[in-house]
Amino acid sequence: SSASERNWSTYGWLHSVKRNRLTSARAEKLVAVHSVLRLIDRKTPEYKQTPALR
Repeated sequence: SSASERNWSTYGWLHSVKRNRLTSARAEKLVAVHSVLRLIDRKTPEYKQTPALR
């Protein structure tokens, strides 16, 4: 349930009032890309060495 809440949060950030011209398909793709980039970032050594700011 936490992962889906993060996705909805990201979707809300992407598809805001200022960006309401995005199609739902494009917004879904952007959410998927954002999620994958977060996963890749967590695999880096810098992520593990950084204090708990995230």
